[in-house]
Amino acid sequence: MSDLVSIVMPVSGKLYFKESLDSICNQTYRNLEIIIIDSSDDQNEIKEILLAVQDERIRYFYQEKSGVANALNFGIVKAEGQYIARMDADDVAFPERIMRQVEYMEDNPEIDVAASSYILINERGNGLKKEVKSFTYEEVKFELLFDNPICHPTIMFRRSVFDEGWSYRQVFAEDYDMWTRLAVCKRLSVMPDILLKYRVHADNLSNVNVLKVNDSDINSASIYIKTLFGIHIRDDKKWLLARTYHLSQITADDIGDCGGFLIAQYEFLHRMKEAAEQLEDCQKNMLIKIILRRWRNIIDMSNIVDPPKELYEFPSGEIESDNYKSRLKRVIEENDRWISRRQAEKVKFFLYGFGERGHRTLGRYQELHKSVLSSWELLGIVDKEKKSYSVGGHICQTYDKEELIRQEYDCILVSAYEYYEEIRSELLTLRIPIKKILRDNIIFFFQTEVL
Repeated sequence: MSDLVSIVMPVSGKLYFKESLDSICNQTYRNLEIIIIDSSDDQNEIKEILLAVQDERIRYFYQEKSGVANALNFGIVKAEGQYIARMDADDVAFPERIMRQVEYMEDNPEIDVAASSYILINERGNGLKKEVKSFTYEEVKFELLFDNPICHPTIMFRRSVFDEGWSYRQVFAEDYDMWTRLAVCKRLSVMPDILLKYRVHADNLSNVNVLKVNDSDINSASIYIKTLFGIHIRDDKKWLLARTYHLSQITADDIGDCGGFLIAQYEFLHRMKEAAEQLEDCQKNMLIKIILRRWRNIIDMSNIVDPPKELYEFPSGEIESDNYKSRLKRVIEENDRWISRRQAEKVKFFLYGFGERGHRTLGRYQELHKSVLSSWELLGIVDKEKKSYSVGGHICQTYDKEELIRQEYDCILVSAYEYYEEIRSELLTLRIPIKKILRDNIIFFFQTEVL
C-alpha cells in the first residue's frame, strides 16, 4: 500500500488553515502530495504558514478567486496521485484518515468514490455532534434523491474518475451536483469510520447562501430523478425536492398554502413509490424506506398540529391511496380552521430554544407581530444561556424549562426541528399539558396578510 495520494485543499483565508494543514502533514500515511490552491486576499499570510510548516510534500499554487469548483478542478489537474482526497482549510483530519481510506479503496476495488463519517465542531474546535453514517453504493444512490449523505471534505476519489473526464461544475452546491451525476454510472459509498472534524462557523458557504444552495440542490435533484425514473418536476413545483435540511427553512412566503404543498408532496412521493415497485426486491425495499422517511419529515415540517399517527404511514395500492388522500385533506381542513382561530386569538407563549432555528422563529414572529399576529405576546425564551432580549420594544427574559411550571401561558413553541420529540418528552415530565406544546412551524405558515 504505497500509492501516491494527492490532497487537494483550496484556501481562502488563514483563520483555521494552520490547524487544518498540520492535520494533513501529520497523517500516518506518508506518501502524499499536498496541493494548496490559494485564493486568499493576502497570499503572504498563507506563504508564511507554509514556510513555518516546512513540508517538502506541499505544492503551492495561487489562483484568482473564481469559486470552489474551479479551485478543485485546478488542483485535480495538477494532482499526480492514484487517489485524490478533498480537504477544506477549516476542518481537521484525524491522523489515520488517509490510511483508512486507502485501505478501504484497495479492499473494495468496485468503489469509485468513498466518503467517511465525521464530527461537527464549532469555531473553537469543541465537538458538537457525531455524524456516523454507513451507506453502500446502492444506498447512496437512493439517499441522494432527497438528501446529501456525503460530507464533501471527507471524500477520496480514484484518479480514474477524473481521467474519464469528470469535473466539478461552477454551481452553488458543486458537491451535490457532482454526486448526482456520478451516481448514475459510478459507485459512491460512505464509510462508518469517523475520520474528520467538520467545522461549523458563520462564514460557511452553506450558511451564507442557504437559498442559493437550496436552488442548486433542487436543480440537481430534478435532473437526477428524471434520469433515474423518468419523472419530470415542473419549475413551479421546485419545493417538492427541497433537501431535508431546507424543509425546516420553508415558509408560507415560499410555498403559499401549506395544505396544497402537503397534497403535492404526497402525490409526488406516490409516483416515486410506483417507480420503486418496478425495482428488484432489495432496491425496492430500500427506496420505499427512504420515501417513507421523507414523508414523515415533510409532515413534521408542516403546520399540522399534533398529526394523527396513521398519517405517518404511507399507503399501498390505489384504493388505499385514494382513501389516505381523502383523510389527509380532512386533516388539513381541520388544521387550517384551528390555525385561523388561533391566529386571531390573544395568545401568550414561550419560545423554547434559541439556536439558529430559534433566531429565525423570533424574526418571523417580530415580522408578523406588526400585522397579523398583533394579538400574540411572547413572554420569554427558554434557553440555557441567561440573557435579555429586546422584542417589539420590550425586554424579553430567558428562563430554565423548570421555571415554566410557575408561569401562566397558552402554549410553548419548540424551535428544534430534529430534537422536537425529545424536548416534548422532557416537558411532559414537568407535567406540562401536551396540548400546550407545539412545533414552531405554525409561525412560518400563518397567513402574512389579513384575510
